[in-house]
Amino acid sequence: MVNRRNVPLNLALPIAAKKLLNLGADLANKGMVNESIVIFEQLILLGDKNSAVYTNLGQAYFETGLLEKAEKYCRKAIRSAPNLVAAYEFLGRIYNEKGDFTNAIKYYEKALKLKPNDYVTLANIGKAFLDKGMAENARDFLERSKKEKVTAFACNVLGFVYANLDNFEKSVEEFKEATQIEPDNWIYHADLGGAFLEDGLWTEAIEEYQKWVELTPKSAAAHNALGAAYANANDFDSAKKEFYKAVQLDPSLEIAKKNLINVSNSIAMEDADGNNIDHKLPLTDFSLVSNEGYWEITDFEEEFRISINTKMENLFGPHWWKRRVPSEIYNRWLNKKQDKEEKALAEIEILDPIFYADFSDYAVIIERRDNWEELFHKYFINKQVIQTKLSELCEIRNDIMHRGRHVLPQDLAKMKLYIKEILFGLKRKVID
Repeated sequence: MVNRRNVPLNLALPIAAKKLLNLGADLANKGMVNESIVIFEQLILLGDKNSAVYTNLGQAYFETGLLEKAEKYCRKAIRSAPNLVAAYEFLGRIYNEKGDFTNAIKYYEKALKLKPNDYVTLANIGKAFLDKGMAENARDFLERSKKEKVTAFACNVLGFVYANLDNFEKSVEEFKEATQIEPDNWIYHADLGGAFLEDGLWTEAIEEYQKWVELTPKSAAAHNALGAAYANANDFDSAKKEFYKAVQLDPSLEIAKKNLINVSNSIAMEDADGNNIDHKLPLTDFSLVSNEGYWEITDFEEEFRISINTKMENLFGPHWWKRRVPSEIYNRWLNKKQDKEEKALAEIEILDPIFYADFSDYAVIIERRDNWEELFHKYFINKQVIQTKLSELCEIRNDIMHRGRHVLPQDLAKMKLYIKEILFGLKRKVID
């Protein structure tokens, strides 16, 4: 994550108030955010209503997840000091956290107008563009951020950007750089390990996941990921130990239990010399997915894609994607389709281009003005609502599908609700 931003002090503050403000900021930097909130609130009660206090309080509320309060105080900071970069940048973070990437980008751009070379804002707007599915824009801002200051955060996000742009070598290079800058941050080792695993580099994945386990030995997701890497490298004994440890740490981690059963079955299929007898489990049988949400989100994605394809085909014809999808997205689909078909070792089913879409592409199709006005407004009514739901689903899906991060119960509940509401909308009977 980007480090906490140091907000400039208001020189008009009395000396005692400055000391309190410094104390609050120091507590927040040490992770004592709730204690800092008490101090900032006291300053306001004592009459010190200025941009530095408001912005620090907004940042503290952001870090506790109270986004509405965070937004309230950032807007008060802007009214007090219209040129305060930090306040605009925090509003960008707040909207990004809400899944409203358009408004996030809007406020990041306002911050950059005031301070064009601010490396924090450049990195965060890059992430917002990535979250919105605009990888090339994301790359440009993140590279600019690195020119100003190389941070682990910018490198790590660039790793995902280049992965989206199908540049594996550059993706791994960025992930590696993040681990070198912050070697004690488990997230960066998990992401680098995930990149190696996805490309079939088992030994390298094992090394990174071992570092993840060393940094967070009580993480069930870390042990499950390491087990998956061992299993794919056919080291079933080591895999079994890791899956068993994952289940011990978190008995609710269903995928670890499934992996433990699979690897036990695989060991049972070995002969006396340790050779696998006509038995090779596919990669997906040793999965990194964190819980039952994996199956629900994958089933939803398939049904969602088929429904969009059917509705678009019925209204616009069998090759609707040629006219109803932005060219950069359509060309990416075609490239993936061609690459898949060329690399196939056996005959495979020929699928329509939409079957090579990224999850974020579906929102682009639905929200595109002509598609919305002629078709999707009949099913979803409010464009902003469906945009927000798809954005939040995309975030939850990424946590479920990549690197085994455990998803919070409230996010799983939100995912299930949104899936139900979206599918209900798509099945709504409409009058043409």
